[in-house]
Amino acid sequence: MEVLKLEINEEKLVNKVYEEFEKTKEDVHEYIKLIQEWCKLQAYSSEIPSINGTRFFIVSWKFSIKKAKEKLDMYYTKVYANRNAAIYLINMHSLTGNILNNICKPLLPKKISERMIALSNADDLQNLISKFILPKDIGGGEYSLAELQVMMTKKFEELKPRFDKIQFMTVDESKRLEKLINDDILGFYGSFRQLNLD
Repeated sequence: MEVLKLEINEEKLVNKVYEEFEKTKEDVHEYIKLIQEWCKLQAYSSEIPSINGTRFFIVSWKFSIKKAKEKLDMYYTKVYANRNAAIYLINMHSLTGNILNNICKPLLPKKISERMIALSNADDLQNLISKFILPKDIGGGEYSLAELQVMMTKKFEELKPRFDKIQFMTVDESKRLEKLINDDILGFYGSFRQLNLD
């Protein structure tokens, strides 16, 4: 199988995000500078994030410097989770949809529950998301799921050195001035111990 290259017009995408939030490149550059300076002052952290990494956190948290700092902090304590606008479950049997909506979703935090959307078929998804960015498999105009999987696997292989480095990074919690706060989406900080249940 031919290896495809994942191509994104990053500048166009970034400009669209800036426009949506009424920000300029200069605003974002200033935010990046502020957060990187803040990172340098955090004695417990072992790394200052790259410009692109910092921008990712700024954009992901809707240009809130406070939230971006909190999530960067959580990232370096290895509890970071990606923020999803929604999770679409398609081609669900009506019984499964009923179980999800009536049993599972009420048990989840409200923010997460509201982001889980069960759809009976791919056509319903095309009413919510542009057909042009959906995979061919479900009637979209993008690469198929198999092609996307090959591209992502290749990308992960390219980034393996970064993942290997992150795996062994540590945070010196004794140098932290403020304790972390538990988060509904990202979970709880601290050490995780294995439980043996009978």
